[in-house]
Amino acid sequence: MPVKIIDKIELIEFDKWKTHYIKYLIFNKNKVSQKNIINLWKWLTNKKHPSNIIIAIYKNDIVGHIHYKFLSNPVRGKNIGFIDDIYIDKKYRKSGIAKKLIKHLLKIGKKNKWDVIRWNCDMQNDKAINFYLKFSKILQWHTFELQV
Repeated sequence: MPVKIIDKIELIEFDKWKTHYIKYLIFNKNKVSQKNIINLWKWLTNKKHPSNIIIAIYKNDIVGHIHYKFLSNPVRGKNIGFIDDIYIDKKYRKSGIAKKLIKHLLKIGKKNKWDVIRWNCDMQNDKAINFYLKFSKILQWHTFELQV
């Protein structure tokens, strides 16, 4: 499948990205908020903001993405990569797109001298966990959330 991987958001039309992103929000049962969508677009198009995106395009449609950023890691004394989310449109799963997105992020990580890239995964998402275990390991940490 000839998928094009793009890491320059300025090459993407807002409406195409928004349509794809709303599919992601609905898939994960998140609230669709126009205000949040606009805010994320501003982050992604602001070179000084830590949030970034890698997009998979097939036949001129966005079919997958990774939102990622760098985080400072006090133990390492340097930055590491962190994936906020990975999403592939349902009809394009198991086509190698996620692997291509991850490989592209690895190149970015090497360029930025990250030692590791980390992310969270729903503990009940067996398909994603089985995919991730092919190239990464599970850490023995829990994610906590404190409401402010």
